[in-house]
Amino acid sequence: MSENPFLYFDMALDAIARSGHRPSAELAERTLVNLGPKDKALRINDNPPRLRTLTSFALLAVPGAVQQYSPTIIIDQANPYSRVEDTRFLEADLIRTLAIRDQFFFGGFEGPLNEAYGRALSLQIDWLDHARMPRVELDPRKIRPEVLIEQILGSVRYRLDIGFRDWQSTIDQMLQDPQHNRDWPVLEMLRPNKSHFIAQRHIQQPSSYQQIEEEGLRPFLSREEEAELFCEMLVINSLSTFPRSDLHLS
Repeated sequence: MSENPFLYFDMALDAIARSGHRPSAELAERTLVNLGPKDKALRINDNPPRLRTLTSFALLAVPGAVQQYSPTIIIDQANPYSRVEDTRFLEADLIRTLAIRDQFFFGGFEGPLNEAYGRALSLQIDWLDHARMPRVELDPRKIRPEVLIEQILGSVRYRLDIGFRDWQSTIDQMLQDPQHNRDWPVLEMLRPNKSHFIAQRHIQQPSSYQQIEEEGLRPFLSREEEAELFCEMLVINSLSTFPRSDLHLS
C-alpha cells in the first residue's frame, strides 16, 4: 500500500477539478479548500460496503466526545476500483459523495435527505455524461432516482426522512398546545437549532424505526405518515437531549 492511504482519493479529486465540467470542478475546488485534515475528514473502510460503492458520506461519532458527530467521507477500499491508477470509476462515484458533503452543514443537508441526495445525483448524471462514462455501479442514468436514493439511504433513513421545516412546523404546533406549556422555553430554543436537528435526526432514526416496528404501526402508516410520526417523536425526545448532542465541525 502507498504511504499515503488517500493517494487515489487525491488523484480522483484532482482529476475532477481539472475535468472541464465547471460545476464539478468548482465542487472539487471547494472541497480542497474546506476538507480540513484528511485523517479526520476521511475514513478508510476495509470491509465490503452494504452497496457496491467506492465512497459514501456519513456522520460518525467523534472519538472521546459525548454525542458529537463529524461529517466524514468513507472510502470503500474493499472495492478494487477505489485503489487503481485509472481513477475514472472512483471519480464517477466520488462526485456524488462530494455533492452530498457540499450541502452539509446548512447548504441543503438540513432539508429532507431525499432532496439533498437527489441534487447530488443530478450533478453526478451531468458529470457522467460530460465524461462519456460507460455504465457504472449505482448508475443514476439507469436507475430511477427514488429507487436509487432509497438504496443509498437505506429503508430506515428513507422512510423517516424529514427536513428542518418539518421540525419547526411540529414545534410550532406544540407551542400552541397548552399541554406542552412546561416545555415551551426549551421548544423555543430547539426551534432555530439546525445543528441539534441534524444530529438528532441522525441518532434517532434507527431507534424510532425499530419502535414503530415493535408497536406494529408500520402496516397502517404511509411513508408520509411514518415520517410525520417520527418528527413528533424526534421533538419530544429532543426535549431531554438538548443541548447535549451537537455536530462537531472542526
